[in-house]
Amino acid sequence: MDTTPAGAQVVIDGKPSGTTPVTLILPAGVHTVELHGTGPARTISVNVVAGTEVAQYVELPKGGACARAASGADGAGWCPRDPWTACRAARRRSRSAT
Repeated sequence: MDTTPAGAQVVIDGKPSGTTPVTLILPAGVHTVELHGTGPARTISVNVVAGTEVAQYVELPKGGACARAASGADGAGWCPRDPWTACRAARRRSRSAT
């Protein structure tokens, strides 16, 4: 699984599964994949057939409200290692400021 930009949090069937780019071994069947980057989350279905390899590439929106909030005056020059956590923190800060 790979995304542009890289570094999106991957959640498969509701379970955190790493950060892109990531290689995973999944059982055969249909899986729900959530990708949490700096913009809105994306959800896709991936069908894994036994004995095969599946590659997924997803282009995620850049920026978004979360990225702008995280790079505001209180976070200038800060590059979050975990953009999803930074996004949630930015939302909490923006709600408490109003």
